[in-house]
Amino acid sequence: MAKETFLDKFESLPRAVKILLFLFPISGWALSSVYRFFYFAEKRELITLVIGLIGLVTGIGIIFGWADAISELKFNRVTFFVEQ
Repeated sequence: MAKETFLDKFESLPRAVKILLFLFPISGWALSSVYRFFYFAEKRELITLVIGLIGLVTGIGIIFGWADAISELKFNRVTFFVEQ
């Protein structure tokens, strides 16, 4: 049986929970960066790591969290600077 990753566990959450987590400033800031770090660990997409670091260090990860909430609403997955 395949090991379930953080991304698999996150994607299995109810859509409303994911959107709320991204909308709150502190959880959205942290979650958007952490999501990108784990995505980089799986897929090795360098732009994803860079955006995760920029969001974490500068604090604009809050805006990335709101963008992720919008992409969850529209596409039912995170798409903002996450290569799919």
